[in-house]
Amino acid sequence: MIDFKTLQMNQLTSYTSSTSISITNPINLSPKETQIFTLFKEIIKEKNLENIELRVVGGWVRDHLLNVPCNDLDITIKGIDSNTFAKYLNEKVNKGKYTLVNNTLKKSKDIEIKLTKTKIFDIMIDFVELKGDVLEDAKRRDFTFNALFYNILDNKIEDLLELGINDLKNGFIRACLNANEDNIYDSLRIIRMVRFAAKYQFIIDDKYLSYIEHNKTIFQKDLLNRVSKEIIHKEMYSIFSGPNPSFAIYVLYKLDLLKNVLHLDGEYKNNNGNLLSEKDILICVNIFIVGKKVFDKYRSYFGGENYDNHYKYSFFSILLTIYLTNFIDKNNNILSKIILAKVLKLESKVPLKVINHFDEFNNFIIKNEYNKLNVGILLRQILIKNISAMILISVAKEYVMKINSNDTLDKLDEDLLESIFQKYYNFYKFIKKENMENVCDIKPIIDGKGIKKIFPGIPDKYIGELLKTLINRQIETNNFSEEDAVNALKSKIEELNIEF
Repeated sequence: MIDFKTLQMNQLTSYTSSTSISITNPINLSPKETQIFTLFKEIIKEKNLENIELRVVGGWVRDHLLNVPCNDLDITIKGIDSNTFAKYLNEKVNKGKYTLVNNTLKKSKDIEIKLTKTKIFDIMIDFVELKGDVLEDAKRRDFTFNALFYNILDNKIEDLLELGINDLKNGFIRACLNANEDNIYDSLRIIRMVRFAAKYQFIIDDKYLSYIEHNKTIFQKDLLNRVSKEIIHKEMYSIFSGPNPSFAIYVLYKLDLLKNVLHLDGEYKNNNGNLLSEKDILICVNIFIVGKKVFDKYRSYFGGENYDNHYKYSFFSILLTIYLTNFIDKNNNILSKIILAKVLKLESKVPLKVINHFDEFNNFIIKNEYNKLNVGILLRQILIKNISAMILISVAKEYVMKINSNDTLDKLDEDLLESIFQKYYNFYKFIKKENMENVCDIKPIIDGKGIKKIFPGIPDKYIGELLKTLINRQIETNNFSEEDAVNALKSKIEELNIEF
């Protein structure tokens, strides 16, 4: 069985013992939350509602105990129809202003859950009707710290399983159900388990890990056949934009579930005709591990970059797939693009620019022959906003390929990493030295219509080449004037022997 604690401590991220987590109990409510809960109590009094029960459950309770802001309220409601109570609330706040969305969700064959959504004071509220016993509801949840309730009417935390608060304090991930109970067969919970372990540096219960290992084939099939790519995308976004994405990928690989999370259920071959192997997946994982180190260590070298959640998600998505550009499916579709589009849901020009020009960029760095023209032409293809990502990803890949390890990396050669980074960073320093940050915005000083006006009768097929000439000269030359442009066009027309 995996020694998870050792695995966690040996991984590249710094490990902090999770046995001294400070939680805030009782919960500190925000002014909006206080206002909303007061409205609940006023409605109950005004409508003479008896035996009603209102409890906040799940992530809101966990995050508030950890003193982490959370704006989504999942509330179990018992003793009244959820839609009716939401309408009372809507009418009291501002008649007709807030939209109610009603859904019926089937959680399992014998359990039907009615859900009513509403939004009050910019806080989304999900009212879930609770038909049975609240203890049974707690048992159906994934982990003990997510089965904590906040009783709104009594203003207190309810730990019905008598494990949640202690597990949260001790940084311990424990399933609510025993391993032999049916509801634990849910592979999505494993991804969530990994997300919590990565985000909070929590340790996972050995019994749960053992259960996952012994039932690995069940979870592998479940990930491919039942868990949708859309749900996986949502979880991966949280992981990749979180504080420790490399650890999550590392653990999924160690659990032998990464291929299934990425929906790799076909045959993929590289340019040499070799099938995608475990070694190839290991290389991707190591690129990801080193990429996290590189991202944390060197991103400050690129001033002015906006490293928001979407940037991080794009960056780590490309990191995970960049090596897989060497592999294609039977229809010649590039594996990395399949994963980005279908699982990770990245179809924008930014990641595609990085992938499409990655080899070109690396070959350019290897030649180490910089001048304003060739750098400018490359930057206009890659786009200047992608340079930091291109450099950091290139450093990670080159390091992993040089190390060529047969196991996951648990430490780095800092000198080698620094030397590789400086090689790529020299390219960035050249850009800064030559003031080429705006090279992608350059437009020809004379446009196509202007060329035709100056040179009447010139064939249209040459206009593109002449515009390219002007752009290249503008890249090379500061203070390039319109007179300079006309002379450059004349020289190019003579060079091409254009007759008109």
